[in-house]
Amino acid sequence: MITATLKHNGVTLAVISPVRWAERLSEEFDSGTVTYYSTQSTVNPPLDGYELIVGTRTLDFIGTEEVAKVKNGLYKHTVYLTEPTKLLEGTLIDGFAVTQPETNENRKTLYDVIERLLAVNPFDGSIYTITTEQSVVNALLGAISPQFRWNTQTTLYECLMEVGAVINAIPRLLKDSAGEFTVVSFDFINAYKQAATSPFTTDNVNAYGESVDEAQFNSRLAAVVENLIEE
Repeated sequence: MITATLKHNGVTLAVISPVRWAERLSEEFDSGTVTYYSTQSTVNPPLDGYELIVGTRTLDFIGTEEVAKVKNGLYKHTVYLTEPTKLLEGTLIDGFAVTQPETNENRKTLYDVIERLLAVNPFDGSIYTITTEQSVVNALLGAISPQFRWNTQTTLYECLMEVGAVINAIPRLLKDSAGEFTVVSFDFINAYKQAATSPFTTDNVNAYGESVDEAQFNSRLAAVVENLIEE
C-alpha cells in the first residue's frame, strides 16, 4: 500500500484519502489537492511551501488553503497545490535586452544570458541562482543565445520560457540548501532516461516486424486478345 504524507514547515499534517496530484512535462504546472484535519481554524499563508511524500518520493509544492468547520474544535483544511515554478509568474523584470556582435567571437551563451538576467532582475529584491546540475549547465553553455528584448511588463517566467525554448526545455524552480525556492533549473522536454528493449528477442522470433501493403500487388489480371475463337 502506498502511503501519502503532507508536511508544512517540518510539521506532519493529518492527511486523509484520497490524495490527488498530477505531474506534467509541459508549460502546465504540476498540481494537486490534499485534505487534512486540524484543531486550528487559521489557514497557512498563501503560496507557502509544502512537501508531499508519496511512498519513497518527495514532491515540492506551494499551496493555498481553505478551511471549513466540522464541529467545535475540529476543522477540515483543503490545500490546493501547484509547483513552485508558479512563483516566477509573479515576478516582473525591469526590462532586459540581449544583443550579439556580428562576429562569432565573444557571443553570449544562454548561460551568460540567464546569469545576467537573474543578477539585474527582478527589481522586487528576490534572489535567484542558476542550478549546478551538470546536464543543464552544459546545455546552456553549449548554446549561443539569440537576441532577446523584454519590456518592464514581462515576467521572469516568460523570459526563462523563451530562453529554454532554444534548447527545448522548460524552466523549473527548485529548493536551495536553505529550503527556499530560489534555484532556476530546466527540464528537457524530449529527454529520456531509459530505453526500452524487446523482451521477446530470441532465435525463434523476428524482432524486426515486417508488413505487406496489398496495394503494391495485383489483385486481378486483364489481357487484350484479338481473333479469339471459342471452342
